[in-house]
Amino acid sequence: MLSSSFFDVAIGIVFVFLLLSLIASTVNEIIASFMTLRGKQLLLGLQTLLNDTGVDVNGLVARLYNDGQIFGLFQGEFNAQDPRNLPSYIPSKNFAMAMLNIVPGAAGALPDPDPMPAALQTAEQVAQQATQAAQQAAQAVTQLSNQQPPAPPDQLTAAEAAAVKAAATARLACLRRDAIKLANHDATKKLGVPLLSMIDSAAADFDKLKGHLEDWYNSAMDRVSGWYKNHTQRVLFVIGVVLAIALNADTINIVQQLSKNPTLRESVVAAAQAYQPKKPAETKSDQTKPDQTKPDQTNNTQGQANTGQEANPDLAKSIKAVSDQVKDVEALGIPLGWNGLPEGFGGWAESLVGWLLTAIAVSLGAPFWFDILNKFMVVRSTVKPGEKTQEGRRK
Repeated sequence: MLSSSFFDVAIGIVFVFLLLSLIASTVNEIIASFMTLRGKQLLLGLQTLLNDTGVDVNGLVARLYNDGQIFGLFQGEFNAQDPRNLPSYIPSKNFAMAMLNIVPGAAGALPDPDPMPAALQTAEQVAQQATQAAQQAAQAVTQLSNQQPPAPPDQLTAAEAAAVKAAATARLACLRRDAIKLANHDATKKLGVPLLSMIDSAAADFDKLKGHLEDWYNSAMDRVSGWYKNHTQRVLFVIGVVLAIALNADTINIVQQLSKNPTLRESVVAAAQAYQPKKPAETKSDQTKPDQTKPDQTNNTQGQANTGQEANPDLAKSIKAVSDQVKDVEALGIPLGWNGLPEGFGGWAESLVGWLLTAIAVSLGAPFWFDILNKFMVVRSTVKPGEKTQEGRRK
């Protein structure tokens, strides 16, 4: 059976990793905020989704950001070449509404295909007929409202409901025509084909169509989250290397010190126990689903406004936070810092391996190490009483 000393060493090294990860996360947050990485990643994700990865290839991304549903989420003008002011978060409902708004204009800006496909001709006829029916239904409501004596309330209500339904049918018919037109042009095919499929699947139900658009957007945001997570891990690894070398945080040396020094081991475990209730909030650098988790309302650690734009962190406060976190590491009493260079090739090789292990650990993030710390604490709490009981039996 593993002794409690083994768990004390494990808790000590995990706690050191946790504190170093918090430092790295704070530094990464400063970098991400000032470089507006989230806004850039979101822009790239939308450009990929709408096949608009160049400079205004098909104009869809510009139309999307300039639509009222999204334009209000950031200040200034949209400029894909200078995305510093762009939002880092767009709600899926806003995206769905904006897409429904921009499709007619995007399709209208395209030339008619030559020759015109039979499907497009049929869709054009259906759209015209549905539009005429909607106009007639609206005229019927106007006539009933203005006639003397007034029409019975039930009749007027029925006419209004018929007009609303006719208008929705006409809009869907026009959207379907526009989707077919978009699908027949290479530049807009990546929007037109899935949009046409979503319209047909919605079966004349606008709410279902919005839901399909939201799901489509959310799946794209999953990819964006994956890109950002991979980028964040790489950045955290680089920061971890810098921290490991700057503080001489050699994992191998730390484990050796904890193994040899029971007093140090107990003090570090006590510090970890005292720190346990202070679970670090999941920072934006650790988020993987910016849309579904709604960081503006739940995981906003920088006081970001609900517009979805990235907040500019107070540099002085962020630097102070890093300084305080470094002091927390130094307060553990673990011999860190530089008292001399490693001796010989073996010393340098061991230090390099130790620094590399520290950097890899930091790249995993503070939430990961906090969860591991909690698990070790639970196991230790069961091992410690068992050891005391066995000692009492031997006596």
